[in-house]
Amino acid sequence: MNVAKLISALSCMVASGWVGYSYHAGDVTFEPILAVLAALAWLFTEYKDGSQKPVPALHPHDVALGLRLKGLFNEPTKIFLREHSFGQAYPHSKLHAVRDVSYWEGSEYEFENSELDNISSEIVRLSDELYGKLAGYAGPIDRPEGYFAVPLDHERAQDRFGEETSARIAEVNELARQIVQQLELFEKAFRRLSPESYSAQPRTATVSAEGPRIL
Repeated sequence: MNVAKLISALSCMVASGWVGYSYHAGDVTFEPILAVLAALAWLFTEYKDGSQKPVPALHPHDVALGLRLKGLFNEPTKIFLREHSFGQAYPHSKLHAVRDVSYWEGSEYEFENSELDNISSEIVRLSDELYGKLAGYAGPIDRPEGYFAVPLDHERAQDRFGEETSARIAEVNELARQIVQQLELFEKAFRRLSPESYSAQPRTATVSAEGPRIL
């Protein structure tokens, strides 16, 4: 119990004794009653304030890294990962966020907050796995330029995929959906731990300095 609560408790005891003494003396007045009520109100306020646990502030590094992750996986990127089937052609530019995050390694990309770090580590792992799978499964198509697909041109021309190709499509589709699920978990945790970050200007996704991997 802190000093303010101790003073409140002692004040309440003194005021209660005052009421009791006044009652037995036959000289009950409103002053001691009001003193008791005031002391009780003070105790109740102190109890409520003490029962509300403040949310610990995030380390500035965590705030900056969280905003960076949110900026890379912006809403259009999340919609693509959630809704696109890799049985269809896709522009490589849609995978810039996945490619960039797959390079995240080392303390620079680790969160001080364990909850955020656990979620982001899973996003990095899934991104690395998805990008690696697409590097092995997908290939460039004739047109438009910059587009890739898991089914090769002759398979897409026939509009019928073999079992191996279908299994690969299902595998990368599932990885993309899992990334989105982890991003939603991160969004909820980051919004709870750093609400002030949501009043900042939205960030623009960037391309990694390491350069693209070749599909």
